[in-house]
Amino acid sequence: MIKRTQFIKKALELSELILPEIRSKEKRLALISGEKETTVKNWIFHDKIPVSSKRLHISDSFGVSEQSLFDLSEKHSIPVAVFNRELNCYLIPQIDESGLERLLSATPPLIATERVPLKLQDFLKDDIAIPHLTYCINVVKLVFPPFILESDIIFINHTASRKGNIFCVYTSGSQVQIVKIKCSDGRFILINKEGCEVRIEENSFVAPVILTLSRGYFHEV
Repeated sequence: MIKRTQFIKKALELSELILPEIRSKEKRLALISGEKETTVKNWIFHDKIPVSSKRLHISDSFGVSEQSLFDLSEKHSIPVAVFNRELNCYLIPQIDESGLERLLSATPPLIATERVPLKLQDFLKDDIAIPHLTYCINVVKLVFPPFILESDIIFINHTASRKGNIFCVYTSGSQVQIVKIKCSDGRFILINKEGCEVRIEENSFVAPVILTLSRGYFHEV
């Protein structure tokens, strides 16, 4: 059973991290969740909680997993892909490029702007160790012409196999870029869009791009 006061306590804590400049609790919660202020007042003052059908969207808005926002755990965790039995596919959280640093460190809040349906089990189940750690990004600066362009949607998963001649998101410190993995003399090397080798630093994050969709194709599917 959900401890209702625990939900609102967590939501308020997260709202202060996301919109610290807004002093009104009701306004902060409403802006983040997309719900009416009358609704969030019921959360605050009448110990109400969102209905089940809205919880995934609301937890995404607060940058945490549905489980961590609505169960009794004290610890926040970032959103993850969830399997929808009715649609028979995964609902992949879409994040902004600016969220990659939080993804690397698994630090909430990591806001998921929407969920994109994808049938991972059909064509990638043997290449991905943990499907729930799949994310997608609307490309703005992370381009690798002519293969990955602005407004494309890329799906990444750092537990996917790193085969030769695939693209990856490489993050090291504040540096984030798309690179290509190549096999040379029995070792894997990373090549940037300028054709130069990228040195793999300690504590770097390498997430293979498992799928790329152009924006035009994406809307037709």
